[in-house]
Amino acid sequence: MEIKYVIYEKSQVDQINFEKIIETDLDTLRSSNNNEKVILKFVGETPSFLEGLNQYTHSEIIAILNDPENGWITNE
Repeated sequence: MEIKYVIYEKSQVDQINFEKIIETDLDTLRSSNNNEKVILKFVGETPSFLEGLNQYTHSEIIAILNDPENGWITNE
């Protein structure tokens, strides 16, 4: 099955059910440069706490991460 990616508000991490996603705890989340967003990965059905959020394929999330204007990397 294909891995799906979601950009999630870090202020809502208390709502994450780590049993439903690939990451195992807060320490395994990838955070944006401003520490306001994280990326969550899952396989299969969309966990209820992620319903209604944009889902991305691997190639789509890589394009987002590699664009410095999106706030995940710096252009140094």
